[in-house]
Amino acid sequence: MTRKASVRLSEAERAELERRAAQNGVSLSAYLRGVITGHLKVQAVSKADPELLRQVAAIGNNLNQIARRVNAGQPAVEVLAELRAIERQLERLIECT
Repeated sequence: MTRKASVRLSEAERAELERRAAQNGVSLSAYLRGVITGHLKVQAVSKADPELLRQVAAIGNNLNQIARRVNAGQPAVEVLAELRAIERQLERLIECT
């Protein structure tokens, strides 16, 4: 047997919940049940530009490679040059946003 539960929402709150339900591909009722019971894996929606995220991820990858080289004993001058290149990449990204 199923039972009904009611909750009062403002128009804005209901609209937001309906938007989230649609993003997750479920009805409002299914969304609320899933969130309340913890059975719905809510998809995070990023508002960031996908190209910007890709570029930031690439910079993070570069930093990881530099860290490996430092730990392997690469000369400091080479590491500093690579860090400066990353700094320039970040400056360009900031200018674009």
